[in-house]
Amino acid sequence: MDVEALTKLAIDGKTIHVLINNAGLSMRGSIHDTPINIYKQLMDVNFFGHVVVTQKLLDAIPDDGCIIATSSVQGKLPIPYRSAYAASKHAFQAFFDCLRCESRPNLHILTVSAGYMNTGFGTRALDAQGHPVGKEDANQLKVCEFIYYFIFVHETRIFMNFVNLNHSMRICH
Repeated sequence: MDVEALTKLAIDGKTIHVLINNAGLSMRGSIHDTPINIYKQLMDVNFFGHVVVTQKLLDAIPDDGCIIATSSVQGKLPIPYRSAYAASKHAFQAFFDCLRCESRPNLHILTVSAGYMNTGFGTRALDAQGHPVGKEDANQLKVCEFIYYFIFVHETRIFMNFVNLNHSMRICH
């Protein structure tokens, strides 16, 4: 079943109070060694998939609803060997920033730019040839509590990043 069919099935006359855009695919490889099909694959998952879901579900979200867009600091900061991932997250963040400007004033759109988090996501990251890397990045942290808090205080952006290796965090909002 494709994304459009799934979103239609999810709505089926229902109200969606919170939409969480959290799917993603990472990669590690140099710009020189990464073929265009890897860039396209990451854009399909990390950008176009979220665009389709959000467009299809937007009318089912009430004015006081919430859209959470889980992104990455890599959408704002250049990190070597992550060009396809960073580009897809940059597009993702720009889409939700534009939606915030175009949308209904009381619809809460929260963009979360997280650093290295403990999700299992890194093990599924692709190398430049499109093969799974199979290992996590070091120094990860779970951020669910932070996101939960910032929903209730109606922040529009969270930027989370590690300052040092003992799990101190810097949070800018």
